[in-house]
Amino acid sequence: MEQLLQEDITGGEKPSPYIIFSCGGPVFAINYENVREIIPCMDTVLINGAPEYIRGLINYNGEICPVVTICPAAASLPASISAKSCFIMVNTPQTGRGAVAILADSFLGSFSISNADIKPRSGDFLTAADGSIKGTALCPQGTAAVIEPGNFFKWMDWIEM
Repeated sequence: MEQLLQEDITGGEKPSPYIIFSCGGPVFAINYENVREIIPCMDTVLINGAPEYIRGLINYNGEICPVVTICPAAASLPASISAKSCFIMVNTPQTGRGAVAILADSFLGSFSISNADIKPRSGDFLTAADGSIKGTALCPQGTAAVIEPGNFFKWMDWIEM
């Protein structure tokens, strides 16, 4: 009976787990299936001439990965790394380039979100990557911008690795 009620609420779909994190103030959510792991921040190698949302490169288990910030307000500021800062290591199979490290101010937890709970994209959550926001959803931390990884990494085509 409980399963039947859950299906009625979500339109027959089970909610998916999302990783919730903050970046430059706003809260973001990314589907757990796209996340490799969450790791502490480490030293980055700067890239001369890179767009301001590219924070550099890291060596992640022998793989060279770009570090990005997804909040435009944070992109133009010097990186502010605290004890809570971390890298959200995200798979990028659509680019064929392995992982990308998203610089997060802090990991806030995980939360289940169904597609029916994701409201259309609003202008309040614009990122450096146009089209990267699928929409917004409520979570315990407030309103989160839900990242659409398939679109998020299209703008990384300039990186030749």
